[in-house]
Amino acid sequence: MEALQAQITATQSSISESLGLNPPTTDPVVSRVRVGHQETLKLDGQRFTHLEGSFDWQLPQDPVRVDSSFELFLLRGERGEGWTLARPVSGKADDIQRWLLYPLGLPAS
Repeated sequence: MEALQAQITATQSSISESLGLNPPTTDPVVSRVRVGHQETLKLDGQRFTHLEGSFDWQLPQDPVRVDSSFELFLLRGERGEGWTLARPVSGKADDIQRWLLYPLGLPAS
């Protein structure tokens, strides 16, 4: 749930920045996460946990709850102590995939 919240917040911040608006100040509420597919991938020499599925979310003070699909790439910490959300950066020009990394407060299990 924390990774989905981080992904929504990062997307909202990016949209706000490109429109010249103030970034959101509250986190979305995520519920009913349903994982439909999970696999381990080795990309660029790192092992990612790749998840796909759907979830419900809504913004605070908003009565509308949205059902959305998701795709997450997670990296386990070097010592296996936590997780990082990895978002692929589009528009690569040199055949090297670049990632934006968002450390999460989740303990690795």
